[in-house]
Amino acid sequence: MARALPNLLRTTGFLALCLGAAAGLGCNSDDPITTLGPIDLTTTGEETTVVNVFTTGEPDPSTTTGPPPKPETTCRDALACLINCAINLPNPTPPEQDYGCFIECQEGLTTEEVLDLIRLTRCVGEYCTAQGKCTNEPGADNSMCQSCVLVSLSATKPPVMGCEVQAMDCK
Repeated sequence: MARALPNLLRTTGFLALCLGAAAGLGCNSDDPITTLGPIDLTTTGEETTVVNVFTTGEPDPSTTTGPPPKPETTCRDALACLINCAINLPNPTPPEQDYGCFIECQEGLTTEEVLDLIRLTRCVGEYCTAQGKCTNEPGADNSMCQSCVLVSLSATKPPVMGCEVQAMDCK
């Protein structure tokens, strides 16, 4: 017997927010400088300036790194993980619910795959809203919305109408 899931429309939005926030956690340019004391900017005159010469010649095969490594997790793997996280949320969802499962699903994805996943979830949410299955009205029963989002996210052949490109990008 299927049970109604908590408001999945908010969960989908929260998912997109969490994935975007997690992708930005690696950006630490605002970290304070940890050097204590004054910085010595004087030179002794013994240092030489190195000028790098850039050319447009053929690349040196000994210095190429090759193709990028295959990601550990694919967009489809992460999508299956997200669907599993949503299904396992308690009903009703307590205010202090831990949504860490949603964050863990994106581990191992490249930045492009995270963006593909966000685009697909957003497209599916818009599709279900356009179908009249989802509403943001307070107190509304969103079981139809939850079902629409979960079924539509897992649909691959054929994907949700209007989300074909996003579904194809999320491999």
